[in-house]
Amino acid sequence: MVSSDNYQDWNKLNPHLAIPVPSRHSSSSKDSAPLQHQGLYPAIPLSYKSERFILPGEGQEYDECGKTKVVISCPNGDYPVELKPHRCTRPECPICWPDWCTKTTRRAVEKDEQALILGKECVNKYLKLSSLIVSPPQNDLWEYDSLKKWFSLHWRKLGVEGVTMILHLWRYRDPEGNELESVRWRQFEENPERYTRILSPHFHCLVIGKPIDSEAFYKRTGGIYKKMNVDYNGNHIELEHHDLFNIVYYALSHTAISLDRQRKTVDHYGLIRRCRIAEEVVDWEPVMCPTCGMQLQITYLYDKIVLGENVNGLTEPHFRKVVTRLWELVPKRAKQPKQTSLSKRP
Repeated sequence: MVSSDNYQDWNKLNPHLAIPVPSRHSSSSKDSAPLQHQGLYPAIPLSYKSERFILPGEGQEYDECGKTKVVISCPNGDYPVELKPHRCTRPECPICWPDWCTKTTRRAVEKDEQALILGKECVNKYLKLSSLIVSPPQNDLWEYDSLKKWFSLHWRKLGVEGVTMILHLWRYRDPEGNELESVRWRQFEENPERYTRILSPHFHCLVIGKPIDSEAFYKRTGGIYKKMNVDYNGNHIELEHHDLFNIVYYALSHTAISLDRQRKTVDHYGLIRRCRIAEEVVDWEPVMCPTCGMQLQITYLYDKIVLGENVNGLTEPHFRKVVTRLWELVPKRAKQPKQTSLSKRP
């Protein structure tokens, strides 16, 4: 266990993740000891404390976040007026993080679905998508870079073709119930005063392919995984588009956001990483009023200089951006032969 001084240093850097400081006069009985004395709070290395992490929405918003940015209306007044607020789309913003989460989820799900289609065409027509939660060995892997390195070294040992991974640093416990069982993040979000957040890194993954048995994975890596899309009999459940969206959105909603460095929240490996956008076509289609059939109009309520003029107060026809993407599967990178040092001539 870490000392009281280390806990106090951690609490100063991370007041939102304050860990109770162990009392020097606490009982030595295991049954009556608080959580940190039962091994649920692992030793936190000094290197981990050098970077601060929060959950989405626990940062600071901008002054303009949430304020009305544009107004969409019908020229004849037959369409309810829509007020579109300003969104900074930053994960740490308490107002705009749901928009960031939705946008990031759509990108990840589209990439996963296209990778599955191309994988069935080029690799194996029986490929399937599965949802896994992978837990690394609970030893010294508490630093962000160490966790990502462990996963990049061992994901292939799952026996799958590709992985989309979202890192979580915490799990949640109920001090009033079974302290050894995790509670869902939504319970913590609804009642944060009751539940406790503890340091317990794990990875939420969407994988393409059939993973090996969890016990075999444990013997190879020391980590374990749990497959989520199975029924009560352990049979595989096919994941539809809305299932993928809900899985990724839920994982992003309580991922780790760094306050000190620009970190990726979604990582792709293998087949999914090799799935790239080959061509992208952008089109603009008019948005029509569902009542009278007239094109809706948009009015800007913010200051922005476009072509030398301020658009504040400008009203123009409303168009919707439509993006069509063509995806391709790029070949694997060839392994470079090892370079041997040449001996000097005598």
